[in-house]
Amino acid sequence: MLESALCWSGAGCYGAAWLASLRDGPRAGLALWFTAIAALVYASLVAVRWLAVGHGPFLTLFEVQISNLCTLGVVALVVATRVTEARAALRIALLAVVLLALWSTQVSKAPAPLPASFGNPWLWAHVGFGKIFLGLCTIALGWAGGLLWDLRARQRMPAACSEAVERHLWQTMTLAFLCHGAMLVAGAVWANDTWGRWWAWDPLETSAFLTWLVMAVALHLRLAWSIPRPLGWCLVVAVFGLAFLTFFGMPFLSLAPHKGLG
Repeated sequence: MLESALCWSGAGCYGAAWLASLRDGPRAGLALWFTAIAALVYASLVAVRWLAVGHGPFLTLFEVQISNLCTLGVVALVVATRVTEARAALRIALLAVVLLALWSTQVSKAPAPLPASFGNPWLWAHVGFGKIFLGLCTIALGWAGGLLWDLRARQRMPAACSEAVERHLWQTMTLAFLCHGAMLVAGAVWANDTWGRWWAWDPLETSAFLTWLVMAVALHLRLAWSIPRPLGWCLVVAVFGLAFLTFFGMPFLSLAPHKGLG
């Protein structure tokens, strides 16, 4: 009952944050306050879940969702408070977060025993870098999606596409790329310690590598070939789609090792 109440409360706070982000002027600042409250609610939910099941929130789909909903809010707050232009990105980024939050209210909350293969410190590095990557990728989605929407609505390059916004977008993607690479390295070390192999091309590993590869191609095209800006924005949206599938699809469609059965 408590988990469900916190889950719905967090989703409501993110919904309020998204609605506030649609406004201009002083009220737009409410989006950050509601985002902070939502992150605190999900942090409380993670703590409640941890005490209930006795292990970190990274095993079941529900646990992965609520822990990411906490870190997504934290990353959004850090970026939005340091980069003024990032607040415009919240309009689409928070919409994606709201949809994830609503999904989390509907999935099974049944616990699962922690496999022995998950008792490895490299797992924490693997999970931590992954959560930061997803947060940065969501902010980048907000920027890219907003620019594409403006371009479609106005039939011309949006005025909001300043050099500063473009620079922040690709800086965020570069940081996301580095975090994703660190996630893959930490995961490979974890796999080698646990199963005696670095890589096995299981569906989750393949999906994660494909996400990294698309990011690498997007950054290379941006730097070396100066591709049209709308194409770059489309690649950013594609990266987010692949990342979402990697985090919330593949681990629960395929069998271990990532489910601890390897």
